[in-house]
Amino acid sequence: MTIIGVVDRKDRAARIVREYLSAAGHSVAYLSGAHPLSSAMLTHLQCEYLVIYMDRDFCPLPFDILLLCAPPKNYTLPKPLKARLVLTSADDFDPPDNSVAFGMGSGASVTASSIETEADRLQFTCCVRREFPMLGGDMTLPGETPVCIQGMRIPIGAGLAGLTVLLALGLFPEERVKILL
Repeated sequence: MTIIGVVDRKDRAARIVREYLSAAGHSVAYLSGAHPLSSAMLTHLQCEYLVIYMDRDFCPLPFDILLLCAPPKNYTLPKPLKARLVLTSADDFDPPDNSVAFGMGSGASVTASSIETEADRLQFTCCVRREFPMLGGDMTLPGETPVCIQGMRIPIGAGLAGLTVLLALGLFPEERVKILL
């Protein structure tokens, strides 16, 4: 089971990951970090992916991917972070060592262009500027992919966050991405 932790003010990035994985036929469990979780509790789950959304307290679990998106005010992260791969918003966090940054800043490995938003749709081009390691050991390749997320209003930061997780999992298609929420 691949464990994905998501630190965010709202659950939009976590929902993008969950819905994409589910639509692709993967078994996904979704938990809120508002309830105390332990590694022992996870042994009873039967799924390929576990997405844990944390908006209040940090769950100290052995994450495969830890996504640090838009943190709630006064949110404290433990040090050191226990994760195989840390993905951080270049706009909201000082990236820890060995992390991959996403966002609109020049230091981001994953960014966006051609952004169009409507009431319930976000459309943009996801741009991988620099290669970074995926969980399986391969490297992502620089390039651009058109993306459309429909069903609710999504800010570009949450869209990039969710797609950076998919890239890190090696599940991001090269042609076009459409996600319904």
